[in-house]
Amino acid sequence: MIRRSLPTLVLALVFLFLPALVAGMYTTGAGETLDTVLFVAGLLAAVAAVIFFGLALLMGYRRGKQVVPLGDTYLLFRYFAIGAGLFALSNSVALFRVFGAAGLIFPLMLAAYVAFALSRSARRQDFRVAIVVSSTPEAAFAFVSEPRNWPRYLSQVESVEPSDVPLHAGSAIRYRVRAGQTLLEVEETVIAFEPGLRFGTGLADPAATGIYELSAGPGGTVIAYSHSGQMPVAQSIITGVFGRKANLGRMIEARQTGMDAIKRLLEAQPAVTV
Repeated sequence: MIRRSLPTLVLALVFLFLPALVAGMYTTGAGETLDTVLFVAGLLAAVAAVIFFGLALLMGYRRGKQVVPLGDTYLLFRYFAIGAGLFALSNSVALFRVFGAAGLIFPLMLAAYVAFALSRSARRQDFRVAIVVSSTPEAAFAFVSEPRNWPRYLSQVESVEPSDVPLHAGSAIRYRVRAGQTLLEVEETVIAFEPGLRFGTGLADPAATGIYELSAGPGGTVIAYSHSGQMPVAQSIITGVFGRKANLGRMIEARQTGMDAIKRLLEAQPAVTV
């Protein structure tokens, strides 16, 4: 909680208390006072930007050397976003001091971009993939609803520890997943457990769900996987439109590879139960 409130505290000190204090020290005229306040605010913003960029880089370095909770890893994006915002503010102040009202074009364009990045439609990360397997819905459900099978068809998952055996709605599933050089620690909750029909889990932070739906079809069982979620705000701002599309593309590719592995494993051993 302290780490998450630190950025807010720093921003409050930089942009509320200190500029007001400096402004109070000058009584030589409104124009000079305003210029002084803008100069100090821009300088403080630049210094704060360097601090937050440094924190983000330090955190990124440490992430490669330890297991990181998934929720905490997004703190890196928060620091980068805050650093970028402070840097943009510093540049906006400088442009305003030099060009006056014309200098406001840059921050207005930046504000429009941030508003778009914050919108739900821009942050949506939804997709659906499906396969048909030569297996019964019951056997397919038994396979996909067993978390300890995840490393068999999701190469990035390294270990899984379900809280309950057998699982039921509300059970917690803790696992570790490899993301580049970083090992993330994740906890999901079972949100759907309907034998032969549906199995799903959900994340709290960032909010996301993944649900398998099974149905009998021509040639066997249709297994459809649906993911629904939103990219965290800070990550959306930093990565931009192309970054968000690339991230969604990687998610779809990884899940499709996993679904193909499920098909291969189930058809190699049609009677697999766990």
